[in-house]
Amino acid sequence: SAESPDRWLVKFSEYAVVNVAGAWKGWRNPVRYTTMEELGIDFAALSFKAMPAAAEPAEQIAASAKSTPMTIAQAKAGLALTFGVSPDAIEIIVRG
Repeated sequence: SAESPDRWLVKFSEYAVVNVAGAWKGWRNPVRYTTMEELGIDFAALSFKAMPAAAEPAEQIAASAKSTPMTIAQAKAGLALTFGVSPDAIEIIVRG
């Protein structure tokens, strides 16, 4: 990107849900390089789906919040995007 020329942004247009029992052995690093064959996955048999539309970036939500009131649900949605968690994981206390 223009802001970080030394970094790459990878975007996916499709995905397939794959569930291989016992594939993750609890390693500390969440990335592991392997092959489809080693995992027993037949790539041709996978059913790919289109990626859902991207959520509105947190920066846009924050910018719009400066000039317009928002609900607790909207605030939770924006904070969830910022921190990469579910809106259910956000607690907001309003004191007045």
